[in-house]
Amino acid sequence: MANPYYARSGSFLSATLAKGVDVRTEFDLVVAGFNNIYAGSSGNTNLHVTSADTFIGYLAGDNNTGVDNTLLGVNTGLNLTIGNRNTSGGSHAMYSLISGSDNVAIGYNAGYTGNDSFNVFVGSEAGKAVTGSYSVVIGYKAAQVSNLAAGPSTIIGALAGGSDTAYYNDTLVGYRAGYSVGGGALDNTY
Repeated sequence: MANPYYARSGSFLSATLAKGVDVRTEFDLVVAGFNNIYAGSSGNTNLHVTSADTFIGYLAGDNNTGVDNTLLGVNTGLNLTIGNRNTSGGSHAMYSLISGSDNVAIGYNAGYTGNDSFNVFVGSEAGKAVTGSYSVVIGYKAAQVSNLAAGPSTIIGALAGGSDTAYYNDTLVGYRAGYSVGGGALDNTY
């Protein structure tokens, strides 16, 4: 008897591009566990133990056992295992997140390195290297430098928080705000 909570179907999408070039690609559509859906190509065998997850994209949520996660994009949430209630969209968004919960990351590499909870990252490479919880990072490459600890902080603006500084309880607003700050920043507004 087939498992009523798991179904996999290999399907093909095809299209004809300009000048009669045919494109054909294979994808998997998986409905498994309790209220889960996965569309992409993955080896994830954990979907039968999760609930309320939606993964769309190659290897999105590939190692997930958490619940209530929505991951859209290539390699999005690839290392997520036990985190819950995370939402990400964009290639490699929340790539390194393992156990953090209640995060939002929208944009290419947004929240790439973090493994904490209660963060919002919006923009291409926003918060790419942020570790820490309770931060809001919005803007192109805002807080994207390596070894950046930011929590709880608000960093808004293109390239804001671009220095290799540990921000804690700081507010940075505007283009390159706090960009050349040296040493640890604490309780500051830029």
